[in-house]
Amino acid sequence: MTCPGCSGTGEQIGIFPMWCEDVPQAERKPFVQIVCSLCDGIGKVDEKFLLRANRGEQFRQLRIRNRITLREFAKRFGIDIVRVSDFERGKMVRWETYRLLVEARKTLEGRPQ
Repeated sequence: MTCPGCSGTGEQIGIFPMWCEDVPQAERKPFVQIVCSLCDGIGKVDEKFLLRANRGEQFRQLRIRNRITLREFAKRFGIDIVRVSDFERGKMVRWETYRLLVEARKTLEGRPQ
């Protein structure tokens, strides 16, 4: 299936770090093409990824409905912010992280744990 992040091109537009001193001023551009972080430049994703991405987006919407920022959520539930972001974007996370996210979801939904 075509990657939703890059529409199958394998690339995304990235913001160039203007503070980067390694690149001469004349060669600096505000936007550059970078490898897609969802498909790792392949341009395609499998059905399992789409299921994870859907689950992650539902989780993200629940967090937002509860008016909790990503940073607040990570701190509140003791989960690394990068892992929460990965999960919300459909990337695979370790079983322990997933278990913590399931418990956090129950709390956000007001269900007993």
